[in-house]
Amino acid sequence: MAGFSLKLKTKTGQQHIVSNLDQNTTVRNLKDKISELTKIPAEVLHVVLGFPPFKPLDLTREDELLAAIGITNGDTLIVDEKQLSEEERRQQAAQKRVEEDEKLAKELAAQSEGNGGILLKQVVPSDNSCLFTSIGKEKGTALKAGLVASE
Repeated sequence: MAGFSLKLKTKTGQQHIVSNLDQNTTVRNLKDKISELTKIPAEVLHVVLGFPPFKPLDLTREDELLAAIGITNGDTLIVDEKQLSEEERRQQAAQKRVEEDEKLAKELAAQSEGNGGILLKQVVPSDNSCLFTSIGKEKGTALKAGLVASE
């Protein structure tokens, strides 16, 4: 199998051709290309194969080759965004905030080398105990400045 291409369709009517795929293309590579083309984040992709009856693809096996999950040359993939529960959305938003805060902390640490501490913003529950919550319970944690009570 020298190379092959796939057709992508989205629920919004977009159609794309993904080419330059080969026998060494992994599911991770395909997910990245689909996300790039459709602007749907990789973590919420829902992809089905073919025509009715549709076969949902297992995109969690990111190191597998495309052939291992049943994709062949000329297949049509229908791409959609997973419908997440409210709890899953909150968890994703919280995880994204944590990642952004960690990235900011690293950038600030690099900028302030030897100039003192780092000011961090942390969301705490607004339960009439936010001041007490803001005082670290973890080992070696001091009073954290810049706290914001959640709504």
